[in-house]
Parts: sequence; C-alpha cells; structure tokens
Amino acid sequence: MKSKIFLLAVLAAASLCPLNAQESVQAEKAEPVKIELPPDAVTRYFRTRISPDIEVDWMKVEDGKNVYILGNYTLDGDKKQVVFRNNAYYRTLTQVPLEYCPAKIRNALDTLAPGFKLSELYFENASRQKGYRAVMQKGKRKKAQYRDMIFSLKGDFMMETDVNKTIRGF
Repeated sequence: MKSKIFLLAVLAAASLCPLNAQESVQAEKAEPVKIELPPDAVTRYFRTRISPDIEVDWMKVEDGKNVYILGNYTLDGDKKQVVFRNNAYYRTLTQVPLEYCPAKIRNALDTLAPGFKLSELYFENASRQKGYRAVMQKGKRKKAQYRDMIFSLKGDFMMETDVNKTIRGF
C-alpha cells in the first residue's frame, strides 16, 4: 500500500514539472508596457546625449532580474530605439530599410537560414560594439518562426541570439 501511494506521489510531482517549465518560458516573453515617463536618470541621459526636444514613446519591460526602458523615436527620418537596462544606457538600434542590406550579409543569410526571409534589419550600437542585427522570419503571424542573427560592420556572421529574449520591432 505504501509503495502505491509513493508511486502516485512521484507521478503527480512529475506531471507538474512541465507546467513549471512552461511558466518560466512565458515569464521570459515579457511584453512591453507603455509608460508616460521613464526614471529621471534615463530622461536626463536621453535629453543631454541624444536630443532635448524629440518626442519619444517610452515602454518598460521586466524580465525578472532586469528592467528595460525602451524609447522609440524618429531622428532625421530614421526610426530608432534606445534601450536602457536598469536605468543605464544599453544600446541604440536604427532600423535599416531592407533594400540597403549589405550584399555580404544577404549572401550569408541565404546560406545560414535557408527557407527564412529577411524581415527586419537594424544597425546596432551597443557601447563598444557595433554591427547589424538581422531578423529572419519563416511563416506568418502566430505560426511564424524567427531567427535573430548578429553581424559585424564588415558583414561577418558573429552569432545567433535567442529570439525569445529579443524584443523585436519598433
């Protein structure tokens, strides 16, 4: 009798494990929430180093251990996004029209991601590192699969990032 109860307890515990794994995956996919104003340190940095008079749409994303503040704005016709992590500057993304994708990157994408189509291209300036971020898509809407690839300024493939931890789009 005791062995049956023990076996049932083990099976019940094992059946709960996949639910916990799904909950942690959902926690990683935090959605941006629109905010009126960011913290003072973020506002001060943006106004002194980027522009004092540009209109910005601010959003906030929390991933558990970090808080990201995203600022979407347009400067000289370019769509840009500035990202702050825990109120410190993290990176700036500039959207690049797909027709201006460097040939070396386009050729590499055809080889590295067959069946995927280039959907977004960004120039990324992150402190000491600059390069391109290419977002590849296969399929449409909710069934779409994504790949997020980083390239150097020269167009050399550097790495692929986890798309579940990347905030796409402006």
